Parts: sequence; structure tokens; C-alpha cells
Amino acid sequence: MKLNKIDLFHFRNLSHQTLNLNSNKNYFIGENAQGKTNLLEAVYFLSHGKSFRPTEINSFIQFSESDEKLVQSAQIQGSFQHRNLGYQVRAAIQNTTKNFTLNQKKVTSTNLKALIPMVLFSPESLDVIKESAEQRRGLVDELVLSHDPKQAKIITELTRALKTRNALLKDIMKNGLSEDRVLTLESLNQIYLVLATHLTKLRLVALKSIWEDFEESTEFILGNSMAKLHFEYLISGESANNWDELKIFGFMQTRMAYLRQKEYGAGHTLVGPQKHDLKFFFNENDTRFYCSQGQQRALILALKIAQIVYHQRVHQKYPILLLDDVLSELDENKRLNLMKFLGEISAQVLITATDLSRHEIRNDKKGDIFLVTSGRIEKLKEETNSKANFNLN
Repeated sequence: MKLNKIDLFHFRNLSHQTLNLNSNKNYFIGENAQGKTNLLEAVYFLSHGKSFRPTEINSFIQFSESDEKLVQSAQIQGSFQHRNLGYQVRAAIQNTTKNFTLNQKKVTSTNLKALIPMVLFSPESLDVIKESAEQRRGLVDELVLSHDPKQAKIITELTRALKTRNALLKDIMKNGLSEDRVLTLESLNQIYLVLATHLTKLRLVALKSIWEDFEESTEFILGNSMAKLHFEYLISGESANNWDELKIFGFMQTRMAYLRQKEYGAGHTLVGPQKHDLKFFFNENDTRFYCSQGQQRALILALKIAQIVYHQRVHQKYPILLLDDVLSELDENKRLNLMKFLGEISAQVLITATDLSRHEIRNDKKGDIFLVTSGRIEKLKEETNSKANFNLN
């Protein structure tokens, strides 16, 4: 999958930009707060229908320094290509609404995610092992969608069922039990548990499917063939690695019955995939406590690489790769191994960095370099690129 061209209109601090992109590597260089991450966010938005940063929808629309809106809407248009097929994707954002079209026909963000795969590397993603369980759940759900993009429907349906169940539990917390509320909850529980079981099993299948690639990429990044890896998928503290769907359903059903009164008092759901966790083990040690920050980042980097390799093998196409200031987060050996990997695959890569003098950027004859300054993005000419040897900080 390639992004040939992107047009941006009043997105964040990018007033109006039209960029023709290299099918190999694209480096976006600039100081902090100039618009580099905004560009990657716009590209990601065309595929996922949301940002990879915590934000509100109306914050995508350009503001002035006095915090008054310059315009009422923002737009992003992208021209994608896979082999001989072309896809024109348009995202329109107005106030708190967003709409998407694919080849001038309305489309859901779920369908876009399945059609236009992307993998994001960011400083936040490299810290996922030591951060919250929510981030680890998000990571494994990315693997689920790499395994089978159509399963986005299950995630959407489960999210909707969870929202409905939480609203009902909140009503019970405020207004007490009634026969109607109990009957509605019992009916909803079965729907919710079926969806929760399905997603849990999908997560386990995705993890097991990618694990061999993960082990190989970890050896590549660390240069250590002796490292042993395994994971534990935890449901209420119990390892569910080898559970079938019947056991998953039965365990969560029993747990829900046990926590019924607590759910009434809390006003929200206490059982389900939104409560599960994932532990990684490196040479039998829990990576959260026994690995250095460098090792933790190497493992997540290896998992992302495995995701890329797995996606290409299953779907015969590489996802577009977005690397947001990752080079500065890695030590030299891991950085060189990452760049070696990127040089050996045919994926399109968009990379942000603050330092144009990095030799891995200057020496890349296949890539294009863009300078980002105050929301303006300008491509460097080839002769300028070849002589560049300075730091923007």
C-alpha cells in the first residue's frame, strides 16, 4: 500500500499543503511544535478515522494564536495505491463530526482501516510494556486487525454493547433494581459475553500467530539468539493462553455473577476484554520489572516489526509505516537495526526527526527529505539533500 499524494486543508497548524510522497521513505525534519506529528496524524486519520493522540474532534480544525477559529472545517484527502488499484480517501471534519468518503462514496472508518493498513511507531508505543494495561490491550487489538481486518466489526459491536450495559448499570446504581432493568440486563449479558468471548479468542489467536515472527525480530533487534520469550494473557489474574471459547465464556459468566452486586454499586462493567491484561516475559522474567527501558523498547519495536512482516505474509502487502521521532528514542545499535530492516522491505515509510545531520537519513539515496517549519512543509532539492549536514535544534 502506498500514499502517493496528500492534500491538507486547515488541519491543525497545516493551512493548505499538497505533498507528493516518495513510494519508499519520506523524512520530515523540523524543530518541535512545527507540524511534523500533525502530518503523521493526518495520514493516520485517513486510515483509522481517529488520532493516535488523546484529543477532541474539534481540535483538528485550525485555530489562531488568540484561540479563535480561523475556519469552520478541516479536510484531508489522500490518493492511495495498491498494485493497479487506486483509492481516493477524503476526511471532512466540522465541529464535532467527521465524515469519510472512498472514491466519492460514503464509507466507515472501520472499512478504511481494513482497506488501508498502517503501523505506527511512536515514543509512546515504545513505552507500552511499562505503561497501563489499556495500552497493551490496544497493542494486541492492532494485532487482531492485522490478522483479519474484518474483525473490526466485532470490536465495534462489543464497544457498543459495553456502552449500553454501562448505561444500564449506571441507571441501576442511581435508581435501584426493578424487574424491567433486571430482565434487560440478563438479556444484554448474553450478547455481551458472546462478543467478549469472541474478541478474547481473537486476541489469543493473533498473539500465537505472530509469535514466531516476534521471536525472530527480537533476535534481529537485540542480536541475541539465546533470548526466550513468552506471554501470558490474563483474565482476572488467570492465564488464559490455552483456553478455548467455551472456557473463556464460562469463566467470564461465573465472574460476572460473582461481581453482580459490585457492578450495581460501581455503575459500570467489571468483567470483559476491557479489563484483561497482557504480560511479556523475557528469559522467564516479567519485562515490566526485570528489563531495562532499552530492552522494553527493543521488545515493542520487535513486536511492531513482527506485525509488519506478518501482515505482508498474510495479505501480500506491506502496511504504510509511520515513525514519529522514534530514531531519537533508540540507541545506536537498535536504530541501525531498524533502518536496516526498513531498507530491506518494500513498505512506504514516513519518518519524523529533529536532526537532519543523522547519517542514516543523509545516506539514504532512496528517500526524500522535507523540512517542516511553522506548518509549512517544503521538499529539499536533491543537491541540497546530499550536502545537508546540520542540526535544526
